[in-house]
Amino acid sequence: MGSGGTSTIFTVKNDGSNTAVGKVFDEFGTKYWEELLRDAKKFCKEKFGEVKDHSTVTLVVVELQRGIPAVTVGDKIELSAHYIVEKKNDKKEIKGVIYHESVHVWQNNEGNYRDAKFRGVIEGVADWIRLRADLAPPHWKKAPSAHWYDGYETTAYFLDWICYRYDENFVKKLNKKMKNSWSEDFFQQIVHKEVEELWNEYKRTP
Repeated sequence: MGSGGTSTIFTVKNDGSNTAVGKVFDEFGTKYWEELLRDAKKFCKEKFGEVKDHSTVTLVVVELQRGIPAVTVGDKIELSAHYIVEKKNDKKEIKGVIYHESVHVWQNNEGNYRDAKFRGVIEGVADWIRLRADLAPPHWKKAPSAHWYDGYETTAYFLDWICYRYDENFVKKLNKKMKNSWSEDFFQQIVHKEVEELWNEYKRTP
């Protein structure tokens, strides 16, 4: 991982330009999407301290399964055409999804995605960025669920609590440790408490 100082070229593609859903994407304009991607990178770098180096990042609108707003693999973000149509009047929601997916481009994510705990942290960090960018949607629930690694907003609020309670730079330090590997022991290494102990304390917090 580098400092993220590499100049990144943001490319926006619309695979459905000739369709009704694709035209909605185009209505926002290429500049709008490029600026969103650029701002997301800047915010990630601010929160992580440093980010991966990518010479290009591509955002493309495609036909994804309904209910899935976006998918990111490597430096490519695929955004659902149906989602854009459904949320075209809610730019905060669209921005939040772009920020979440951009985290997957820039964060350290060296681990096994079949590991539920690793996957939960990856998705939790992405939603934590969205939370810190004041882009949390109204349906998010702060109340703890079954496990700290349930991911998304559940883990995001847990990570945010650790930042406020123990170390404001916790997520930055966690991301740095995940450069080459993943271990739940990283929690203990950073704040000197086992993650389950932290989770139990979090659940007791009013």
